[in-house]
Amino acid sequence: MIYTLKADELEIQVSSLGAELQSVKGKDGYEYLWQGDPAYWTGRSPILFPIIGGLPDETYTWKGQAFQMASHGFAKRTEFELSNKTENTLELKISDTEETRAQYPFAFDFYVIYTIKGNTLSEGFRVVNKNDEVMPFSVGGHPAFNCPMEDGKDYSDYTIRFEKPETAKRRIKANKVLTGEALPFLENESEKKLAHSWFYNDAVILHGLKSNWVELTAGGRCVHMDFTGFSDFGIWSCANDGPYVCLEPWFGVDSTKGDSGKFEEKEGLIYLDAHQTFEATFHMTLN
Repeated sequence: MIYTLKADELEIQVSSLGAELQSVKGKDGYEYLWQGDPAYWTGRSPILFPIIGGLPDETYTWKGQAFQMASHGFAKRTEFELSNKTENTLELKISDTEETRAQYPFAFDFYVIYTIKGNTLSEGFRVVNKNDEVMPFSVGGHPAFNCPMEDGKDYSDYTIRFEKPETAKRRIKANKVLTGEALPFLENESEKKLAHSWFYNDAVILHGLKSNWVELTAGGRCVHMDFTGFSDFGIWSCANDGPYVCLEPWFGVDSTKGDSGKFEEKEGLIYLDAHQTFEATFHMTLN
């Protein structure tokens, strides 16, 4: 089912499958969100939960028991129910089932909340631990934006601009996991020209950024993303020069080749105490 929310300066559509954004249009009708052309990538804005990225052989262990889970977890393949809708907000929810517990042995409620205010779309996550023990998880967003966004512009005309000068290495990924290698990406730079070649070795994965926001712009239309509080940030497009770019705030990253496979040792997990709630939100301002 597709839910539509039109408020202030934006109109969005969200699918009940995966609580995934299907469309984000500005007040002039321009479509900012990538529309899933299968020649490149059929996704648009998948929700990543309860893991980010891949596991070695899609397998992990918890308390000695083995479980299998595909890359980025199961939320993106799960039907959500509408739990609340207001003039400015859509809230969708899933809870644990027999099927989810076969992959992830925890009881939970997971909400995805979209809110429009002016020309800003916020994407929020709420995770409720319904267990009598700590629950480890990762969560993140994966929205893809059309690029170029204007006639007469090329992909390489666009800049990724950070709030502050950054010195950061990109973590290298192969065969759906991190290799353990890292290569220089930003050298005391606050902006970098976008290039398809960035993605010939999968995503640009950055950790420990000082910036709270990033922009995609070529001087005209602009996507401004505030990811304050998120520990990791991914930038991705497909390896065959797709006309889009994903800006991805994460809590967590892929497993690394050679890891123990024990879930409690997986990098970047959030450990939520019994019967507690975790919330996080990032904001996309579309000019």
